[in-house]
Amino acid sequence: MRPPYAPFALALGLAPALAAAEPPPSIDISKLPGALIEDVVIPVPQEVFLSLDKLGDQDWSAQIKDSKFDKLGNREQVALLFGVVVADGFVAVQAEDRDAVIDIGRHVSRLAKALGVSDAVTAHAAAIIEAAEDADWDAVRSELDRVQGSVRAKMESMRDEHLAQMVSTGGWLRGTEAAAAVVSGAYSKERSEILHQPDLAKHIARHLSDEGKSALAKSLARGLGEISPLLSLEGGVPEYGVQKIHKVSSELVQNIIENSK
Repeated sequence: MRPPYAPFALALGLAPALAAAEPPPSIDISKLPGALIEDVVIPVPQEVFLSLDKLGDQDWSAQIKDSKFDKLGNREQVALLFGVVVADGFVAVQAEDRDAVIDIGRHVSRLAKALGVSDAVTAHAAAIIEAAEDADWDAVRSELDRVQGSVRAKMESMRDEHLAQMVSTGGWLRGTEAAAAVVSGAYSKERSEILHQPDLAKHIARHLSDEGKSALAKSLARGLGEISPLLSLEGGVPEYGVQKIHKVSSELVQNIIENSK
């Protein structure tokens, strides 16, 4: 069994003090749960929020986002939105907001249907709602983690690797937004280390800006280009940098959501 927090800590280049246990001497990144873009691991929301637990109690209710959507765009936008919604689920779990989690379980079902992967998601979505009704937050977390993994695996089996990466990208963006908000709310250089993600934003931006990609993907790439240097800083992100990471990631997440209005 992998040590808790270690994959996220390794993938984001966090200081060893943030890991709950010493990582093994080498890690096969192909075995980690995030999507791979050019051999760079995109951490999944489960890893993000387990690491945020290390920062202590937070006002998570203030981080819950209104991610309701009236209509859906193309499959790329739906895949990005799916990742955002799953990450929103982890925020709602952190806040122990029963109604928000139940809504997210329903959103997950609708988005899975739009992606054509309902068979991989129906049981997980039902389990999310049932566990939320019982206030079993550990079970909700586990099902949210499974649902994203199941969707990515299903799309990869359908040879739709780009959409699988979009699911992970949407989740990572929303997780980064939440992490920056938490760090900004009680800033210290040590806390800002959780945002140290060398080269990750740059690699995702490169993938999104490839010739032939959509206007939405290219707009996300431009935003990631703005914050990539800040995410790559050694020794902690300065307070103004944390604020900029939060501002830009919030705008990018909202762009994904607005494309469904």
